[in-house]
Amino acid sequence: MSTLAATCPSTLRVATRDGSLPLHVAARAGSQAVCAELIANGADVEAMNLRTGQYCWQVAGESALVKWLQAARTSPHGAASSSNGNTRARNKRPARTPEEEMERAMMIWNV
Repeated sequence: MSTLAATCPSTLRVATRDGSLPLHVAARAGSQAVCAELIANGADVEAMNLRTGQYCWQVAGESALVKWLQAARTSPHGAASSSNGNTRARNKRPARTPEEEMERAMMIWNV
């Protein structure tokens, strides 16, 4: 997975039919390790589900993972690091509305 995300970062922005991004899927599955790998490779913790407008921490069922993801969004370098210790700094920006997320997705997919 890390090889795919590192060589083709656009895969981090591909949504499922229900609008979930890879980070949403990992959070819903309760996998902190996968969430950490995705964030370390550039996944946007602030990205919303393209249909429901939910953030990844809102779909994570486990309370420890919810807190960890919320910490990742407030940390200037992300709370997550990959197994080799790499972290990726993220620029702070205001959260996008579901409409802005959809517009962004349509631009990415050239619709």
